[in-house]
Amino acid sequence: MNSGYESYKIDDFLNDEFFIEWVKYQTPVSEKFWNEWMEGKPGNLATMQEARLQLLVILSSKPYEFGLERKERIWNQIDTLTRPSKVRWFRYDWTIAAAAVVIIVFSVLFWNHNNNNNKPALQNISRIDKDVITPGKNQAVLTLADGRRVLLDSATIGNIANQGGVNVLKENGSLAYLTEGITDVSSVINKISTPRGGQYKVVLADGSKVWLNAESELTFPSAFIGNDRRVELKGEGYFEVAHNVQKPFYVKVNGMEVKVLGTEFNINSYPDESGIKTTLVNGSVRIHAGDQTTVITPGQQAILKKGSEDILVKDVDVESQVSWKNGKFIFQDIDIYSVMRQLTRWYNIDVVYGQGLPNEQFVGVISRNVSISEVLSMLESTEAVSFRIQGRRVYVEPFKK
Repeated sequence: MNSGYESYKIDDFLNDEFFIEWVKYQTPVSEKFWNEWMEGKPGNLATMQEARLQLLVILSSKPYEFGLERKERIWNQIDTLTRPSKVRWFRYDWTIAAAAVVIIVFSVLFWNHNNNNNKPALQNISRIDKDVITPGKNQAVLTLADGRRVLLDSATIGNIANQGGVNVLKENGSLAYLTEGITDVSSVINKISTPRGGQYKVVLADGSKVWLNAESELTFPSAFIGNDRRVELKGEGYFEVAHNVQKPFYVKVNGMEVKVLGTEFNINSYPDESGIKTTLVNGSVRIHAGDQTTVITPGQQAILKKGSEDILVKDVDVESQVSWKNGKFIFQDIDIYSVMRQLTRWYNIDVVYGQGLPNEQFVGVISRNVSISEVLSMLESTEAVSFRIQGRRVYVEPFKK
């Protein structure tokens, strides 16, 4: 049993016999050890969780699907999650305490997804309009102080406006408010909105960066004048706040307020979710709602449930909470409804649910750059659910063999 796991990289975990024993068999000894190790909040906890996910995929594969040569290629490549990808899905039965929980395990394997000879079969998915539904892209609408609206995906790269003396520059997939060399500025309010199937990055006048997910909106001043910096968010945004101890940064979200000095965090406040989730990547933030105030540390998530002022704080896998910003879906023990809500926003689809859908949890990683038909085909391969596509409407039904 190795006591130096805190310094382990992914490959170290994947070659450790005691770690493999835990992932594969969950013996009482290994369960006790690894649960205590995780509760100690080691610095490389996210690395261990990624190694565990990758190992589950390899261990769950059938011999004829994963020959030795291919398995060795995966071991050499699987930690590079940014390449074009094809997803293979495997079913894995996992017993926790007395309850049998079926986990659908999948991972990104590496290929050129434009190679038609290697595409997975489409099983029950209707081939009608299957290629019409493509992944989201960089698109947003900028509303200026005078009410003018600028479609950013079609606007020319370069200086597109001047707001309160601040130059507004469109770059490739991002918008920047530039105050360098400008002394006489005033503050006017701008708003940037992303539709379903859109995302965008904004660099605010103080240098803070905000990534907006699909169906989101950020309201902000063209320049931060005064003793603080305040913005308002709807939907989901990832913030990388420029440090300024003299001028704290506030994010207003549906009656809740987040205060930071300089840090990275994600806020998910979609109205169709159960509450507002603030996940801290690094630094420190204070969450204020009603009479409740709490401070979270890196690796923690504060949850404000709808209709409540109580703030729940828990440890989370940060990478899965912010994966959208990095071009991935990472699902951690979520049901089909949670999966489809994410797909709805990114692929701009409408979902109709059938009766008798299984209460199963999904775990895995998918690139956000593949088409909807590829994603649904991969989901069908679990033999948990099946789909029909009509235009932009997706019907979700129990799997029928």
